[in-house]
Amino acid sequence: MDVHAYHIFMYLYCDVICETLYRVRPLPRLSPSPHSTPAATSARRSRHRHCHCAGDAMRRVALLLLVAVVVAGGGGGGGAASLDFSGDGGGEEGARTPVVELDPSWRFPSASIRDAYIALQTWRLYAIFSDPRGFTDDWIGPNVCNYTGVYCAPLPSDPRVLAVAGLDLNHGDIAGYLPPELGLLADLALLHLNSNRFCGVVPDTLRRLRLLHELDLSNNRFVGKFPRVVLQMPALRFLDLRFNEFEGGVPSALFDMPLDAIFLNHNRFRFRIPENIGNSPVSALVLAHNSFGGCFPASIANMSATLNELLLINNGLSSCLPPEIGRLRELTVLDVSHNQIAGPLPREVAGLRKLEQLDVAHNLLSGPIPQPVCALPRLKNFTFTYNFFTREPAACARVVPQDSDRKNCLPNRPAQRTKQQCAAFYSRPPTKYHHHRHPITPTHCHPSLTLHTDHHHRHHTTPTHCHPSPRLHMDHHHRLYGSNRLILLKESISEGIHGFALAPYLRPWIASSPIYVVIAMLTCKCS
Repeated sequence: MDVHAYHIFMYLYCDVICETLYRVRPLPRLSPSPHSTPAATSARRSRHRHCHCAGDAMRRVALLLLVAVVVAGGGGGGGAASLDFSGDGGGEEGARTPVVELDPSWRFPSASIRDAYIALQTWRLYAIFSDPRGFTDDWIGPNVCNYTGVYCAPLPSDPRVLAVAGLDLNHGDIAGYLPPELGLLADLALLHLNSNRFCGVVPDTLRRLRLLHELDLSNNRFVGKFPRVVLQMPALRFLDLRFNEFEGGVPSALFDMPLDAIFLNHNRFRFRIPENIGNSPVSALVLAHNSFGGCFPASIANMSATLNELLLINNGLSSCLPPEIGRLRELTVLDVSHNQIAGPLPREVAGLRKLEQLDVAHNLLSGPIPQPVCALPRLKNFTFTYNFFTREPAACARVVPQDSDRKNCLPNRPAQRTKQQCAAFYSRPPTKYHHHRHPITPTHCHPSLTLHTDHHHRHHTTPTHCHPSPRLHMDHHHRLYGSNRLILLKESISEGIHGFALAPYLRPWIASSPIYVVIAMLTCKCS
């Protein structure tokens, strides 16, 4: 397909889909310049429109058909050289004619900068529909390194070669999609696009980003299966896909990658946590608010040397806590709330000597709370509401906030379950197993133990308190191409649910933001 036609097709496709699905009020249109080409006119309109899209749906359907006819008849490439994406592994894109013409008088400092110019101009002109904060307003001319959000640095392999090493458009509220031409940013080390309105699927051409160290696509409107292109990024250490509409399974190969942080929470993933999860060297693993289900893998004990934070909130887990969890000696945060975890709270949890936050609320845990758990030296917050515990040691008073033990079966404590509820539970326990290390199957669940979340609630989770973010001091070049452990920021989420988000690197060129604020928006289905 001619690339001009491809981008116009995507523009109109998003228009039709949004108009048909959401029936949004039309936005004002820009009048075309008498000297504009059809492609430039489309680009000018796209830069000033929202992906909410507007206008008459039937008219856009007719335009789509017209574009299809033009494509079928062939289109000129404007004399520009083609970009070959077919020779770097699994490229169905093949050779593409660039939509951006290069001025022959321009001299780029390197071929990498020239390719970056083509990629960024294609994105700006044809795949960004709205930029209300003007992040890309200065993306004009050959001086790519002066563009807002673009950061250049010498290549580690050849310091004489200047390359685009970082691209940061965080919190831009930009609407559009990711064009295949972004694969031309082959020397990129950081790609941060969180809190925008990018939609569609993640292009396979990003596999060419062999130096990519951090990929943050969180809080957008991406759809489709798990973007397997990330499995082809050998330098990747930080992956953040949370608050999107990804669906289906998560490949087990993800946990064989040398990642330092994995954030997949608040998507539509559905699969069982694989046994090889213990192969991952991550320090932060956040899988909350997906449908994983099944058993809690005992192999997680293999992560004892690196794992600092583990969040499995509302994942549908239906097993016991394996005693191997007590071997996670570096763990500071453990949140498995809002599942169907049954059986006793293992005494081995007392082996988590660095644990600061423990949340097992809204499960089917029973029996007495082990006294050594409450005596952990660094424990500051222990929440276990909505379970069936029968005894709370006096040592727990130090670490259990007010009302964080309610709705259990604790004698002489306020706001507990009724005697009838507790008797009914213990007369028919929800587990059948010979040893608590084995998987168990719930056979009974009180309706009040189930967490119901809808799409609206998922995108309105708002932090109410956070601790000051620690600062990470690195020189500019090392920030872009270095390998550094991540700094985590803990934040309390409303309704008493504790969430923990990755603190952004506090670089001088990133606007400081202590937490990611979830922006509620309609999902734009332009794939």
